[in-house]
Amino acid sequence: MMLKNASYAQKEQIRSIWLSHFANYEKAEVQHYFDHGYDDHATIVIDDDDKVISTIHMREETLMLMQQKLEVSFLLGVATIPDYRRCDYMKDLMRHVLDEEAHNHLITLIDAFYPKLYEPFGFVSVYDKKQYQISHKLLEQVSNVNVHAANSGAQLYEVYRKYIRHFDAYIVRDAGYFDELIEKYRSIGGIAVYETAAGVQGYACYIRKEHYAEIREIVYLGSAAIMKLAHWIMRDDPYIMIHVSQDESLEKLFPLAIPKRVPHMMARINHPALFQRLYGQKAASTKEVFASLKKPMFLHMEM
Repeated sequence: MMLKNASYAQKEQIRSIWLSHFANYEKAEVQHYFDHGYDDHATIVIDDDDKVISTIHMREETLMLMQQKLEVSFLLGVATIPDYRRCDYMKDLMRHVLDEEAHNHLITLIDAFYPKLYEPFGFVSVYDKKQYQISHKLLEQVSNVNVHAANSGAQLYEVYRKYIRHFDAYIVRDAGYFDELIEKYRSIGGIAVYETAAGVQGYACYIRKEHYAEIREIVYLGSAAIMKLAHWIMRDDPYIMIHVSQDESLEKLFPLAIPKRVPHMMARINHPALFQRLYGQKAASTKEVFASLKKPMFLHMEM
């Protein structure tokens, strides 16, 4: 067994592992990422004669935290093939990666799909999403006027910049990010935009399931945008699932809707003493740092 950087020749093996291991990812989403965003040099594997046994993929992101931009790492694609589980290969990989992270990034993020798996490595859950199920009946009187499919990343960026000012702990995005987002969602669903004479009022990224639609991200400047975007996306489905950040509340629009909290992101401060010097904070633990933020978080990450 050997721990090393993945080779280009192992890319298809790793793609296959992702497709078989991560039910929360759409197949087309995985395909798109491996075609456009995957970097084998940012993937660590344990292999046996070039057969990938266990793998972790890393991606660098810029996090806006307490009015400072911070380069952080995001771990995803953590997996071990079935025949080699319970042999501590993932633990070996994680220890290796986090040892490197202690020298390269102040904070490491990871999807909170399996919190108990990552807690022994110092990760703590810091950000949930709220999930609302809204029936067709609650939206049937809403008009679709001024809603259309997104065709420009600049449109989305315009409204995102206005919306994100109300938040902290968010990934820095630019217009190019949204151009890529539109391209990605063409293969897994779509992005709807609500636009008036005053400009873009909101957008929603969505996917379609067999019997319902699901809004993964919705950005809006008023409640009308939520209603119109949800109705346009829902079409004839019996209901729609809407995900928002943990501090947003849709109960005023939908009083009978009971949100379900879904773990979304875990974090680990790799060097607490350095973090304290940089931010002038006495709080040493990851949990305390994120709990001390003055604004709500929008720590939304996608593959």
